[in-house]
Amino acid sequence: MQRVVNGRVELSTLQTFCILALLDFDAGRQERSRMLCSLAASLAGSSKLHLDTPGPLWMREERRRCYWAIALLSNLSGGITSPSPVAPPFPRNPQDPALIPQLRPSPSDGSFKAMEVVLKVSDVWSKAQTYVKACATPAAKKRPFPWEPDSNFCTTTTSFMGLGARLPLSHRYRSMDISQMTHEMLETNRSFWGPWLMSRLMYHTIACLLNHPLLLTLQIGDAHNVTEAFLHQTSHSITNHVSWSIHFIQLMRSRDFVPSDPVVVYCAAVVATIELQRSLSRPKSSEALRRKSQSNYDECLGLIRTLQTKWSYARRVAQLLDNLAADMSSWANSEPLGTEESITVDLTRILDILDFEMRFQELAMDKSRVTRGSTPPSSIRLHKMTRE
Repeated sequence: MQRVVNGRVELSTLQTFCILALLDFDAGRQERSRMLCSLAASLAGSSKLHLDTPGPLWMREERRRCYWAIALLSNLSGGITSPSPVAPPFPRNPQDPALIPQLRPSPSDGSFKAMEVVLKVSDVWSKAQTYVKACATPAAKKRPFPWEPDSNFCTTTTSFMGLGARLPLSHRYRSMDISQMTHEMLETNRSFWGPWLMSRLMYHTIACLLNHPLLLTLQIGDAHNVTEAFLHQTSHSITNHVSWSIHFIQLMRSRDFVPSDPVVVYCAAVVATIELQRSLSRPKSSEALRRKSQSNYDECLGLIRTLQTKWSYARRVAQLLDNLAADMSSWANSEPLGTEESITVDLTRILDILDFEMRFQELAMDKSRVTRGSTPPSSIRLHKMTRE
């Protein structure tokens, strides 16, 4: 910080801010992490980091990587100003994989930059995080309903729907022969496949957030004029994108590939909150669906626990989900007959998980917040949006 005070900001200064912001996030110090991100973005903009300068290629590439690291941290948090409206070229792959197993040739669209995909997805991710924060405020019910054109739901969904056109065709799942992906292939080119898998989970998590039953309930409230078309569309979307998320989690497990990014923990946690609610609110006649949702929840929790040794964030998320599952199961078992298709959920704790910037340091370790089996003061009755 002394360099900043003295006006001697170097590239290494900004790189250090990025590392400290990530460490503060992992430790639960969200306000300081956000402050460091904002400071790094401001300094990067004032120092013209987005402009190419004369010098060797490796130096220009390092400047680009620093710029995009700041941009990515800003997007992941949501709502932080980017370093500059004019962006430099995307960073190169540290090492292009020797082989990308493809089912069919894709039209040439330049080098397949894995981080380019992550960064473009993170643009929409940032809007999804803003959407989550807006839904969590008391004013959510006073805003336009999610099916109205000027709602947060519609504007963010429009950005999400247009994302595919901005991504290289060669990155898409249907272009690749996943059956040919081996553990050795993934590990040898971890710097490529790690970001690629993360981008896939981020993409489907955005849709899961937009159509999350709790967030939609907070916006709709007790409205009786909800259109069936909207309910069917959101139900189909959440089921589809949860299935894809679980597919990629199972793919990593089957290849014994352990990701290294805390963002993957968040993605798994979002899906876990959906499948936990669905596993407990299924009617008794849908036992097979209930077991499937429970299995999906276990898959998500299993992935999160594999990352506990790398990230304190993962350990706290796992504990929060464990406590949430125990309480919601207790409440579900105490419900009267005939109410199986709705469930009481702990509003505060689920929102803690859905908000990527939640203050875990204060919330996750507090075991006295809710007495086991008792209904919390922040509970909400969550009904199934539509029949599947």
